[in-house]
Amino acid sequence: MKILVSDVEQSHANSMKAIIEAECPTATVTTRIESLSASVTWALANYYDIISRSTTGLSDSRNQNEGDTAWEGVEYDSKYGSATYGTSLYGSGTWRVGIVHGLGSNSHVLDTDPSQLDVISSVSAGDGSGNCDASYGAGLEYFDDDETTQSNATARVAGVIAQILVNNPTWNFHDARQAIRQTASFYATGWVADGGYGAIDKDAAKAVTSLGLMSPTRPSYTQDGTEVIFSWVNSWNTNASETVLARFDSSPGVDDEPTIIEYSGNNNQDIYIHTSETGTFYFAFMTVDEDGNYSHIESFDIEAITFTTTEMVDSFVYHINNGRWSKFANMDVIRARQLQHTTDNVVLIMDSSRTIMKYPGSSNIDDDLRIKTKKYYIDNSKMRKVLLNFTGSPSITVRVWNDKFDSEYEDYAISSLTDSQWKAIAGGYIGDYVEFIIDDATTIESLFFEISRRE
Repeated sequence: MKILVSDVEQSHANSMKAIIEAECPTATVTTRIESLSASVTWALANYYDIISRSTTGLSDSRNQNEGDTAWEGVEYDSKYGSATYGTSLYGSGTWRVGIVHGLGSNSHVLDTDPSQLDVISSVSAGDGSGNCDASYGAGLEYFDDDETTQSNATARVAGVIAQILVNNPTWNFHDARQAIRQTASFYATGWVADGGYGAIDKDAAKAVTSLGLMSPTRPSYTQDGTEVIFSWVNSWNTNASETVLARFDSSPGVDDEPTIIEYSGNNNQDIYIHTSETGTFYFAFMTVDEDGNYSHIESFDIEAITFTTTEMVDSFVYHINNGRWSKFANMDVIRARQLQHTTDNVVLIMDSSRTIMKYPGSSNIDDDLRIKTKKYYIDNSKMRKVLLNFTGSPSITVRVWNDKFDSEYEDYAISSLTDSQWKAIAGGYIGDYVEFIIDDATTIESLFFEISRRE
C-alpha cells in the first residue's frame, strides 16, 4: 500500500503523513509539495494507491479533471511488480489511483464552486458530539467526529481507507468508501447536506465483510416534452452489476426498491419516452448487484419530472443496410403526433411543416392496415423513422423504393417482432418511399414519425 500526501506546505504534509501511518502502519507514505494535478501524474507514474489532499478545497471541476484522470488510470507495466490491492489494478492492465480530499471550498462559508458527491472521497470534521462542524454541503461524503480540523480528518480517512484495502485485497478504493458510508452515523436514515452520511466509525468500517452499493454519480437529465435523456456515471464498486433507472409515483424512501424499472444495464445514457398518464413522476438512479440488492436511494439520486402530454412513444430502431435490417441509434426527435384508431385502412403523410397527418385512405385491401409515408427527399445525413404500437400478432412487410434512382421497390420483412412492440424503419437512400403493409393487427394504437441524423 502506497499513499501520497499532496500538500502546499511541508510541515503540514508531515503532520498528515503521521496521521495516515497511525491508521495504516504497513503503508508507505510519501509527501510532495505541488498541485493536485502534478500529484496525480506522479502517483500514476509511480503506481501509488491513494492520494490524500487536505488543502485548497474540492470542486466539480477537480472531480472531473484530477479525479477522473486518477481513476481512468494508466496502462500497468508488470515489470514493476504485481498489484496487491483492487484499489489500483482494476480491469485489464490499468493502474488507478483513488483520491481523498478535504471538502474545503464546498463549505457553508466558501460555496462559490461547490462539488457533488463524485469520484473523489470528500471529508470534513466534527464537533465531538456527532455533528459536522467544518465544511458541508452537496459534496460532503462523511466526517470524522474525532478530529476538529478538516485537514486531520482527511488524512485520518485516507489511512482508514488504506487499512480497509489491506484487509480486503480484492476490493477497490470505492468499495472502501462504501464500507465507511454504510457504517457512518446517518447511513440508515440517509445522506444529509450538513453531515453527509454522518460521523465515520473507523473500527466498524474496517470490520465490514458484506458491502452495500454506491449509486451512480453525476446524474442528470434533459427533457423535451415526453422525451427525457438521462445521463450518469456507473458505480465503481466491484460488486455492482448494473445501473437501474427506476420510476416511482411518489418520492421514494431511502430503502425503497423499484417496482417499475425503465432501464437496466451498463450504458451511461438512456432515452426515456413517457407514455403513461400525465403528472409528476420520480426517477431514481440506482445500482443493483448480481443478487438483486439495490443501493440506497438518496435525495441526490432522485429527479422529479412533470409530464403534461403523452404523445411520444418508445422504440426499437432499425434501418436498411445492404438489404438487411440493422440497429440505428442516436436519434434526434423532430416532431411526433399520436393517433388513435381501430382497424380502418390508414394512410399517413408528412406535410410541409413536418407534421404527421391522417389522410383518407384507399379501400381496405384484404382487411390489411396499410400505412404509407409521403415521398420525402432528404440528403445523405437524414433518415425517416416510423414506429407503430399495435395489438394482435401482426406481420409487417416494408416496401422501399426510390424514384430518384429509378429503383424498383424491394420488400423487407422485420424479424423478431413481438406483440405490442415498437419498431422503427428507415430507408437508406435519398428520396426513398417507404410503405408499410401490416397483416393481422387488431389495432394500430399510435404512430411516430421523425427525421433524424445518422450516426
